[in-house]
This record gives sequence, C-alpha cells and structure tokens, in this order.
Amino acid sequence: MIYGRDRKLLRANDEMERKIEHQEDDVHGLRPSEILEGPGLEGRIDHVVATGEHDSLECYVKVPGEDPGARLGHGSVSPQG
Repeated sequence: MIYGRDRKLLRANDEMERKIEHQEDDVHGLRPSEILEGPGLEGRIDHVVATGEHDSLECYVKVPGEDPGARLGHGSVSPQG
C-alpha cells in the first residue's frame, strides 16, 4: 500500500486487496486506521515525513472476518520526493 504525506491511501497492490478484502477503489483516500486494526502506522508515516528517515515494521494485523492477529504483515515506510 502506498500512502501520501497526509496518510491517505494512494495505491494498493493485488495482494493487499486480497488481505483486506477490499478493492483499491473502495479504500482509496482512507487512512490506515480506517482500513485495518493494528499498530500505529499513521504515527510512523508522520515520523518519516518529519524526519526523512526510513522505517520498517513487522506485525500481526486484524483482517475483517478473521481472528485478531491472524495474518503477519511486513511493511516499510520510506520518504519519497
């Protein structure tokens, strides 16, 4: 998933669409907290935007219709020009 500096979703790949059970068009413009329950990704995005430092994470996230922590997610937050 690719988020803008305002933390709103810009793009989602096919794999993420399957995991969150939504098409990109359905979640475009939403913030991570409006799509998934899990760690504070929005705070990490804010940190990367403010500092320009790369951040990465590995976490279990709750996906709609599954038990909490049912799927492992790997992510990276990187600044882009």
